[in-house]
Amino acid sequence: MNKKSQLFSIDVGITFLVFVGFIVIFVNLWNQNVRQLDESLLKQNLQEKISFYSDYLVRTKGYPEDWNASNVLLIGFAGDEENILLISKIEKFMTLNYTFARSKMNLNGKEFYLKIIDVINNKTLYSYGNLSYQSATNLIQITRFCLVNDSTKLIPSKLLLGVWQD
Repeated sequence: MNKKSQLFSIDVGITFLVFVGFIVIFVNLWNQNVRQLDESLLKQNLQEKISFYSDYLVRTKGYPEDWNASNVLLIGFAGDEENILLISKIEKFMTLNYTFARSKMNLNGKEFYLKIIDVINNKTLYSYGNLSYQSATNLIQITRFCLVNDSTKLIPSKLLLGVWQD
């Protein structure tokens, strides 16, 4: 009878250890899934934000319409027509301080770059921001097709806006 009670206590101990092991594995898997879900939601939120903002850049004049570095609230490159970007507004943007532009684009704590590329000649017309994006992880890039009005002709172009967090 004494040996049976010793075996019973060993069985209970092993069962308890297996149960605790399952609990530890379950909690670790749960935490890993929650982290992945959080990362996915943050990435989706950022993608929606930059999608909205890139759309705003090519479709609106900004606010106020004749914005400059001292009064800009929202940056926009369009003229009287959507998707036709004015060089004067793009060049005003190029003179803005990077930190200031990032805050006006509501991207504090994130890095960004903006490129406007002539799609016919595959030539970069304008490039702004943190251009070290090649080594960035979790880079989100949005492309908008537009026309750049250089006063003599309309240049078919694409606007690339890339955002990531260091």
